[in-house]
Amino acid sequence: MDKNRSTLHTLFAKYLAGTCTPEETQQVMDYFARSEHEQDVRELIRREFEKEVPIGKVTNDTVAELHGTLAGMLHEKDSVRRGSTHRVPTRRAPMRIEWSRPAQAAIWLALVAGLVVWLYLRQGHLVREEFTELVTRPGERKKVQLEDGTVVWLNAASKLHYPDSFAPDRRQVSLEGEAFFEVTKDAARPFIIRSGDLETTVLGTSFNIRAYQEDKTLSVAVVSGRVKVAAPDTRSELLLVPDQQAVFNKQGRRLNRNEKVFASGLSAWKDGLFQFRNTTFSEVTAILQRSHNVRIQYDQHLENCPIIHADFYEDEPVENILKTLLSSVNGRVKETGKGAYYLTSPVACQPPIQSP
Repeated sequence: MDKNRSTLHTLFAKYLAGTCTPEETQQVMDYFARSEHEQDVRELIRREFEKEVPIGKVTNDTVAELHGTLAGMLHEKDSVRRGSTHRVPTRRAPMRIEWSRPAQAAIWLALVAGLVVWLYLRQGHLVREEFTELVTRPGERKKVQLEDGTVVWLNAASKLHYPDSFAPDRRQVSLEGEAFFEVTKDAARPFIIRSGDLETTVLGTSFNIRAYQEDKTLSVAVVSGRVKVAAPDTRSELLLVPDQQAVFNKQGRRLNRNEKVFASGLSAWKDGLFQFRNTTFSEVTAILQRSHNVRIQYDQHLENCPIIHADFYEDEPVENILKTLLSSVNGRVKETGKGAYYLTSPVACQPPIQSP
């Protein structure tokens, strides 16, 4: 978008909020008066509708002023056309009025503003879309059923932001952290999850998303159905089927597909079970820190130690889990404080070989 269009988009938002100066209002009207800008006008309206609070602090007075302005303009033009201000009989022949481009722009703006305001005002009261933010602390999980029947399990140290009621054409939420979704099928309304650099779109399926800010990657693993995963900034997307996983590398800005992953194991945490398959020691300890609300440090050469196959119940003491994981590399667990551990091992490890 060039600088002029960006400026007009900003001014249009100010116009709807009623904060434009007279000079800015004239600038907006001049822009709208040009027929070649019709497509851009439509885009401006679409952008305003998609905002959580699309029109700023709109009051009933603003609505009355908009409608009054429009009614006044129509009355004034009609009076000039008829040459008088007397009351016109109810039944009369249709009249064609030729409007100038500036007048068309002014009326168009009033209609647009009135429409936007009307959608967010009912019975004289300002109505804004209501959102809920579900938050879990380290060591905590929560389950929630959304308005459409979709069920979400939110893992430890995560946030889910969702509307109390979904829009007529889409169901959109945002996630920071990890969650498992069982999405209610609705062919007319795709379910969209925004998680960092990824956008996941489904109609009805079950899948796990891991999108912690501190992790090096973002991932989506499909248990059932089909899922589209896109990284809009890189213009890349993948269509996933069960037991496939999309992994986005934050540093390399690349979206890759992993075939034949153990998807149900990646989401077993929602049932109180950890099932680790072909992963690394660093990834496992990151999960344990969040799930048990502990701090785990270790010798640097342990970072890439492969964890091929390991299952644990979440209520097992974390120290026992760590000892089991370290047994294959003759490692030791030292408790350095309450909820703090340091892990050592004389063995240096190599990362597991990834499938091509």
